[in-house]
Amino acid sequence: MFRMQTVDVLFLCETNSATSLMAEALLNQRGDTRIRAFSAGSRPATTLLPEAAAVADKLNAVLLHSASARSSGLSTVDIGAM
Repeated sequence: MFRMQTVDVLFLCETNSATSLMAEALLNQRGDTRIRAFSAGSRPATTLLPEAAAVADKLNAVLLHSASARSSGLSTVDIGAM
């Protein structure tokens, strides 16, 4: 029997405070269950841009990462697992 493999997608940006978080949320929400999205920043911001939260709210996308839960940086992402 053919088994579908899970694909991990990493959205990487500098601050991880807007677009990468929205991309992660939208792909996890609307994507296939075989796809898992993550986001990280090379220099992560400590706060989420309010505009990103407003847009995500309009799209009914849940931004799973609060400032405290967000990756502390690219070094915390297991790229070998990606």
